[in-house]
Amino acid sequence: MKISHLLPALALLGTLACTKPRAGYYNRPIRSSADIETASADTNYAGNGPDARRRKLVFKTPDEQRVVLDPDQVWGYETRNGQRYRHFDRQYYQLRELSPITIYSQTYSTMIGTAPQTQTDYFFSRTPDAPVYPLRKRFLRKAFADDPTFVRLIDTRSLRIFNRKTKRFYLNEWYEEVRRR
Repeated sequence: MKISHLLPALALLGTLACTKPRAGYYNRPIRSSADIETASADTNYAGNGPDARRRKLVFKTPDEQRVVLDPDQVWGYETRNGQRYRHFDRQYYQLRELSPITIYSQTYSTMIGTAPQTQTDYFFSRTPDAPVYPLRKRFLRKAFADDPTFVRLIDTRSLRIFNRKTKRFYLNEWYEEVRRR
């Protein structure tokens, strides 16, 4: 079989890699968005990783009891190194910034020609419990249709710029600026 026939399949596998977490990286479940801020302090769970056959989240309590959760039972999970992920619409999104607009990302590998490439896509939700949309101007216009001042502002600026001084996305800083006016 020619390698060129395998490339589309490998690219598809790379894009699917972002839809579920990697085994062995769980620390604890985040059962609701109200638990996001306190997740780091709670170390009651040790991660075992997903049960790939049933697509369940598997955790162990300190007394070694196995806890199996359906992804729809939790808001997300936190890894051992403190990264938080939200489960929405059968996919996992890494939480990048919590408020006022919640920003997420997904990083995955694809094949471009014969070289593997890593790509990061950004997403947002108006609140931590709201639906997740791609971080694009047209989705922001729709989500913030009730705020014409903010919509006019985002139409004139780049969305993905990260402020290294404040360690925040400019999008959230702009939203707060518009709210103060």
